[in-house]
Amino acid sequence: MQETFLRVYENRYRLMKSGAFKSWLFTIARNQCLNWLRKSGKHVTLSDEGHELPPAADTPFSKMEKSEQVRFVTQFLESLKPEYREVLVLREYQNLSYEEIAAVTRSSLSAVKSRLFKARRRLAELMEASIQASNQNVKTAVERAPENERVSKQIFSQN
Repeated sequence: MQETFLRVYENRYRLMKSGAFKSWLFTIARNQCLNWLRKSGKHVTLSDEGHELPPAADTPFSKMEKSEQVRFVTQFLESLKPEYREVLVLREYQNLSYEEIAAVTRSSLSAVKSRLFKARRRLAELMEASIQASNQNVKTAVERAPENERVSKQIFSQN
């Protein structure tokens, strides 16, 4: 992070020409991260750390539900291609405009729109498949409930 602000200070004269501080700062931070990842050879995954949810109801159930939602979305974001994940996070979590995302990623506006469309479609496909699998597991469990109950009674009646 310090290196990012050092780069901002060193290149402050360029800001006067570019005009959009937010996208300029994101571009510098993004490039610093990509350089570090290349040099270290590491693969970074998304984590729940540092992403606090806004306070809602303080019930244990609501906290668990929010935690599950974060885990659910993070799991699917991690499975997206990096270029899809990048534009989706910049748009949905950082609230950047399409133009700002294009500036940060050094892509054309049409490329940003295309990546966002593909990212959202892929995310929906992954979530739909997961929901269908979950529904199938519930259906199977419900169908087996009478059998499981019968087996449980047999086991406990033998004791």
